[in-house]
Amino acid sequence: SQLDQAQAAATKERDLLHGQLKQAKFELEQCKVAAAKERDALQGQLKESKSQLDQAQAAAAKERDALQGQLKESKSQLDQAQAAATKERDLLHGQLKQAKFELEQCKVAA
Repeated sequence: SQLDQAQAAATKERDLLHGQLKQAKFELEQCKVAAAKERDALQGQLKESKSQLDQAQAAAAKERDALQGQLKESKSQLDQAQAAATKERDLLHGQLKQAKFELEQCKVAA
């Protein structure tokens, strides 16, 4: 009868849809698993990158501190050299002044 045929068609349609739903759920689960694996891999890479960045920053800070120490030492040595040169110049200037005075005295006496 038509009712039996309609029920059979509806049952067939329902079973087909149920199968499609089951397949879609399976594919969704596979997709979730793949996405979780990808996320874990990316998080691992991010963690490694952060670790490398931290190491690079620490090395750069250490290098900067060493260079600043060398610069400070160089400035100190430069200051000492400039002070010594100034003292030497003042001493030589005094000796020159004394020599000129003595030369003038010699001229006057001659």
